[in-house]
Amino acid sequence: MCLKFNVTFLLQNPSLAHEVREAATPVHFRLLQSIGNLPNGIRQICDIRAHLLLLMKTEEDKSTASSLHRLERSAHELLVLWFCQSNMKLERLTWQSPGDILQKVSEYEAVHPVRGASDFKQRLGHGRRCFYFSHEAMPREPLVIVHVALLNEIADNIQRIVNCTDFDYDEQRCTAAIYYSINSTQPGLAGIDLGNMLIKRVAHLLQSELPSVHIHSTLSPIPGFRTWMLRCLHDSSLYGMLSFENSEMRPGKLGVEVMRSILLHICPHSNS
Repeated sequence: MCLKFNVTFLLQNPSLAHEVREAATPVHFRLLQSIGNLPNGIRQICDIRAHLLLLMKTEEDKSTASSLHRLERSAHELLVLWFCQSNMKLERLTWQSPGDILQKVSEYEAVHPVRGASDFKQRLGHGRRCFYFSHEAMPREPLVIVHVALLNEIADNIQRIVNCTDFDYDEQRCTAAIYYSINSTQPGLAGIDLGNMLIKRVAHLLQSELPSVHIHSTLSPIPGFRTWMLRCLHDSSLYGMLSFENSEMRPGKLGVEVMRSILLHICPHSNS
């Protein structure tokens, strides 16, 4: 009832809405906003939030932790606004890209570490793509990076991609884009869904450049997937067949085929 009265009152007095919003805005939010408007300020806010996230993990005092959390939430809110879709620049990395950016992308690769110059060159060559987001407030700094493999089908293992030596195929006939590695480079941007945004932009770009590509899949690790998968298997009527308590099934193909059918059903992939 009280909320309804307040809303009605504000609707009848629109001039007060601005005053209410001003009064409800924390002082530290205005401070962070002012810092962000300074030269190199957005990078500073990003670094501040990274430090806040670290402090929040170790702070034991509840009052201090609560204050840190409020400050971190304000920084997060501002960064979400500054790093929105329209402010992100999509760029493709090639072997001809500036050396400092090539070095940064190579060093940032945490999923499948680069094994040397030839390996890195291969990841940027035929049948491969690498894209990243940049922002005018943080020039020459890849913020989130995705590596893509162009294939004729969904890869069933990562070794097929990272250890591939056969590149004698026509990219224009590839039907699948496999997003096999994605890396966020700025701890201060954690929780801001730049990775999902990047993959969607890249998928749209690839479909315009390569009309034959209509399958988009990822081989990136999924946190908590094993626990979820085991729960799904346990709920399946075929779960008993996967325990391999029957010694006759252990070496045979039946158990493998049963597991394969279930895993293919529950494994996430998209076919657009």
